[in-house]
Amino acid sequence: MLADFEISKRKFDGNDQLVVNFPAQFSESYVEQEQIDDALQKAGCYKDIKIKRGRMFISKDKGQWIFDKTIDQVIERTRILLKVIGDVDYIILVGGFSESKYLQTRMKETFGDKIVAPIEPRTAVMRAAVLFGQSPAAIQTRVSKYSYGIATMNHFKPEIHSEEKRIVIDGREYCDDIFEKHVSIGQEITVEQNMNEMTYYPTIDNQAHAVLQVFASSKENPKYVTDEDCQQVGLLLIEMKKNHKRDFGIKVKLIFGGTEIQVEVRDGHGNTIKNARMDFLG
Repeated sequence: MLADFEISKRKFDGNDQLVVNFPAQFSESYVEQEQIDDALQKAGCYKDIKIKRGRMFISKDKGQWIFDKTIDQVIERTRILLKVIGDVDYIILVGGFSESKYLQTRMKETFGDKIVAPIEPRTAVMRAAVLFGQSPAAIQTRVSKYSYGIATMNHFKPEIHSEEKRIVIDGREYCDDIFEKHVSIGQEITVEQNMNEMTYYPTIDNQAHAVLQVFASSKENPKYVTDEDCQQVGLLLIEMKKNHKRDFGIKVKLIFGGTEIQVEVRDGHGNTIKNARMDFLG
């Protein structure tokens, strides 16, 4: 029944009933517990849903109601994206739900002739992955979905930092949980583009390992990684040589534009630290 619903939802255009097969076995087993008409009456759906001749007939209005919440979210999300990236020539619908005639109608009512519904949109993501694997250079630029940064601390300045973020290490005052931004939301990034190199310092002498927390935010300029719109997406793990003082800087460069974030790390002398890797949180 669920598999048949997947097919029926693609055909539904909002102008006629939504029809779904209702297996006889299901009907027979259900009747043992309660009459189907009684169940529909209790649910307040008796006028909108009829079951006869092995099929469920859902009224046009109830069919629209089933999909409207999801479609409203798709439309709103599209509007937000357009505000971020600006005007576009086409909006291409991909994925299984994109075959829904009702979704296509609602999108065209909102965005006009920009909407394009390709053939077999349900396989578009899979096909694109295969094509990208064969030719990674096919995608030249990406637009960053979030602002990305690394959690850091800096010398505490009462005029700009929150008192609740003040910590003391070896008698020195620091502001903790600062979001140091590497890329902004909506920023256009070319494949393997190198971003600005940021320098981080160990908190103690002779530190053998450094762990930097990588965060994403839906805001352009988050102040702290604990802000409501921030979420941790990974860890940068770095093995360091011993006998380094806390003023020995670690230079970090995040590389965007590919299918995942890459990293390049150098020590205070400019030498590449090979034992550095990104661990994404799943």
